Amino acid sequence: MAQQVAASIENNFTKGFITESTGLNFPENAATDTDNCEYTLIGDVNRRLGIDLEANYGTNLVGDRTGAAISTYKWNNVGGDGLTQLLVIQTGGTLRFYLASNATVALPLSRQSLASLVNVGTFVAAGGVFDKSIECQYTDGNGYLFVYHPNCDPFYCTYTAGVITANRITLQIRDFTGIPEAGVPANVRPSALTSEHKYNLTNQGWTSGNPWSAATTTSITVSVAPISVLVPAGIVGVTVGDLVQVYYTGDTHVGIPQGLPILRGNVTSYAGTTMNINVTAIHPPAAGLTGVSWFIVPASSGYITTWNTAVGSYPSNADVWWYFKTAVGVFDPGATINNTSLATGNAPRGHYILNAFSQQRDDASGLPITDISTTVRPRTGTWFQGRIWYAGVDAQQPATGDAPYYTWTENIYFSQIVNTTTDFANCYQTNDPTSETLFDLLPTDGGVITIQGCGSIYKLFALQNALLVFAANGVWYITGSQGIGFTANDYTIVKLSSVQSISSTSFVNVNGLPVFWNEEGIYKVEPAKQGKSLLSSPLHVNPLEVNPITVGTIATFYNQIPLSSKKYARGDYHPINYVIQWIYRSDNAETVAERYMFDKIMNFNTVNNAFFPYTASSAAVSMNGINYVAGPGGSTSPPPNFKYFCLAPGSSSINFGITFAEEYRDDYTDWVSVAPSNYTSYFITGYKLKGQAIKKFQPQYIQVYSRTNGEASAYKIQGIWDFANHRDSGRWSSLQLVTNALTHYDTVHRRHKIRGHGYALQFKITSADGQPFDIQGWAVVDSVNAGT
Repeated sequence: MAQQVAASIENNFTKGFITESTGLNFPENAATDTDNCEYTLIGDVNRRLGIDLEANYGTNLVGDRTGAAISTYKWNNVGGDGLTQLLVIQTGGTLRFYLASNATVALPLSRQSLASLVNVGTFVAAGGVFDKSIECQYTDGNGYLFVYHPNCDPFYCTYTAGVITANRITLQIRDFTGIPEAGVPANVRPSALTSEHKYNLTNQGWTSGNPWSAATTTSITVSVAPISVLVPAGIVGVTVGDLVQVYYTGDTHVGIPQGLPILRGNVTSYAGTTMNINVTAIHPPAAGLTGVSWFIVPASSGYITTWNTAVGSYPSNADVWWYFKTAVGVFDPGATINNTSLATGNAPRGHYILNAFSQQRDDASGLPITDISTTVRPRTGTWFQGRIWYAGVDAQQPATGDAPYYTWTENIYFSQIVNTTTDFANCYQTNDPTSETLFDLLPTDGGVITIQGCGSIYKLFALQNALLVFAANGVWYITGSQGIGFTANDYTIVKLSSVQSISSTSFVNVNGLPVFWNEEGIYKVEPAKQGKSLLSSPLHVNPLEVNPITVGTIATFYNQIPLSSKKYARGDYHPINYVIQWIYRSDNAETVAERYMFDKIMNFNTVNNAFFPYTASSAAVSMNGINYVAGPGGSTSPPPNFKYFCLAPGSSSINFGITFAEEYRDDYTDWVSVAPSNYTSYFITGYKLKGQAIKKFQPQYIQVYSRTNGEASAYKIQGIWDFANHRDSGRWSSLQLVTNALTHYDTVHRRHKIRGHGYALQFKITSADGQPFDIQGWAVVDSVNAGT
């Protein structure tokens, strides 16, 4: 039967690994299967280099890793100098630090550990228990490192001359909620004063009319302990037992904020110029600080008493005390009540400032009010537009006593614009909203945002002038309504997508936009197709969209990864190669330790959107984390590369060495420093259908082109006919070993004969041990049958 001769050329593999096509519609320039091959921007397919512990590596011993979580984070702009970078490593309850910006070839990253350690459990929430199997999350800003753990109060770290210092952050909010009073409308003036109603009134500003006050310059250290201060003699109205609040009026550079009650307690004695106060509560961020200028006032409800004497009832929750002042500014409800309209809604609330997670209303007011508290703390946060943000407090308290049901889960806390470290905790407006004069919400204030229905919040991601919120029920973004970014008094919340999040570990920042894993695929956030930016987009148009990148590419492969492995996958971005790498575990982990023993790497080239996987397993050492690290530059600096944090066996069964590995070995062998392992690189091309899937054909020969890179290379080639998936099918041709020793050419070519015939043909290229290959493409001459 006559045959037709046809030639074809395959000259790039820029689409990488694809599983989402059939044998009849498979795209060009892609592979149906591959491992340990790099797909470059220009279309070459290379063997990856061998992965091994750093040249000249060092090892630091850690304690028992049983049940210990592992997390890593690169802290940029350490101390605000723009040059210093630290790599932060969590192993269980300990944070270690490596001075990445000092690494050299002779003294690589693994030899740059600092002596300073941070014990995360030191910051465990009052009444809580630290679980070392839970990972920390991190962010940095203004030179500080911020650390989040759901069992611990957030804390920040500073770096000075090689020493890390950690400090607790105790979030403070204003009480805009108050206490529900069942069956009592807001504008009812009750005849009896319950503790709940009195609390609401004082939280609404009915605390003026203090019968006395006192200033003191006694040095006071902020702590829960009795204090003795010097005050003027002869103060009228002081009564033993008075609940008092002590405000700081001195220089704020000492770290003690003004305008807040720093200490609360009861007067135990007053004689001559000495007043003794038993301090029962403090403003936690000021704990241990000392100041010498203070102002003492009783937590009085003088205006409430004045009202009751004049009117016979008590103010309602709709009454604002200064509405009842006369023309000359005297509070006189008896004279003004008939001339003042009674509102139907609540008066402004928020006089009291409370711990966000331990709302001790009894300590704030001196009244027997049920507290609202949890030992859970924020799991995540970020630095965004000069503020520190907190979220992910998965907790709620059922209705108890006079406290209503309360949930923290969907709350996002943001600080005031940061000027000093005390601002980290201030998630409230500076002006008292119940004040007669200064009550405005300022653009620079802090506060709380609640996203109804978002569920658990896993990640906050800061963009140029918007904040992305990744939660169990979708993705939201928060930005200003005027196109100038977020402010406390001007923001909008928009649901961007219903794509659900399952964890925070896989998020990678690619030039300011996130790429992340969830249960069904890998997603990236990118500008919406209409091309609007956050700055120019009208509010009714979403400027961003969340798009899958595994649909139509590797969805089948991705779906075979266990869900638990997806939850703990982690990655980073190489900005020079435009490649994201995620490391993950190929099977389900049985223990916490196994959870972090990663044996797979998924690469994604962000330019040509090519996926390509690696396998890097070893029984002696495992990859446990990944970070892109660039050295300081110069002739002694190592090249920028992905660093794989490793836990290798150490001196005993419970002491393990920690170090770093990278992809660099040109002998194409993994883990040479520990236990040498030859790995196989291979790829299988898409389906050639030269007979249009109806006529059989056979190749006369294939001419393969390889880049030499100045070194000898080798590969093995064979043909796979008619969609056969195993060599036992008898449809795989014999394996041919090819060596290229011509090193004085940039590109060399070799011609091979592939035996067999059929309807569809694939080529499989496999590595030879210890040898590189760099395949540019090939040309094929085929003989196609004239008939079927």
